[in-house]
Amino acid sequence: MAEELEKVSNETLKNTSCIQFISSRFVLQVYWRRACNCEDFLMEQLDYEQRVGCSNCTKHIKKTPLDPSLLCLICQYYEKITGKRRDVKEVVFFEEEEEILDRWALAECIRKRKISIEEIYAIIEKDTSERQKKKELTEEERSMLSEDQLKLDGSRIVELLKPFEMQDGGEICGGVPGDA
Repeated sequence: MAEELEKVSNETLKNTSCIQFISSRFVLQVYWRRACNCEDFLMEQLDYEQRVGCSNCTKHIKKTPLDPSLLCLICQYYEKITGKRRDVKEVVFFEEEEEILDRWALAECIRKRKISIEEIYAIIEKDTSERQKKKELTEEERSMLSEDQLKLDGSRIVELLKPFEMQDGGEICGGVPGDA
């Protein structure tokens, strides 16, 4: 019996010390500060540019050069860290990005003038809307709609398939360590 009592008291002491440690940790946690990296140059807000609009990533693909100040986030950070332009030879683009670049080159060839990225996106959006109005949907678009929605008018389908724009999250800590 004495041995069992000793075992129980040892276990109780172990658990008690753990509970005391955990509770004191939570009580004191409000006084701890984590390191704030808001002032770090890598945390600076940069202008977002897609890779298809990056003058550096598309320099070997596009016939008409883009504004050299238009850089994607990868190229901007590389330039910030190293102080020189990123050397790109064979950039791998996603299928959608390749389609945009092909449409861009074709549109510039047809119009015989330089077209901005905003113009090409407007052209693509207009073509997509017209296709959706005719109810010529891709498998992905078809899977996003219910059977009842597929029976709707073409203009209503265009409204339903419009992409949802996410709001920017903003700053996390605002320069005061420990607030986030």
